[in-house]
Amino acid sequence: MKMHINDTVKVRLTQQGKQYLQDQHDMLFANLPLHRKPAFKLPTEDAEGYCKFQLWILFKDFSAYFNSPQFFSELPFQAEIEIVDRGNSRSLD
Repeated sequence: MKMHINDTVKVRLTQQGKQYLQDQHDMLFANLPLHRKPAFKLPTEDAEGYCKFQLWILFKDFSAYFNSPQFFSELPFQAEIEIVDRGNSRSLD
């Protein structure tokens, strides 16, 4: 099986992962006046609790997390990643 860095993947964010995204958003916009700060919005979850990301964006968004001590206490998303490919989906086990 081959995959491309631009493939869409689906992951189930853990509470730790959701909090990490919130914290990253808050740090990014910390210096803006309150009225200019965009509201934080979690990625949309489907009926099974999966959120979609392009693979490279998932890596980018969580790269600092994987290099932090937090990584050893809890993953930001469940270990199973579903790859969405041109309307078809498949799981890596």
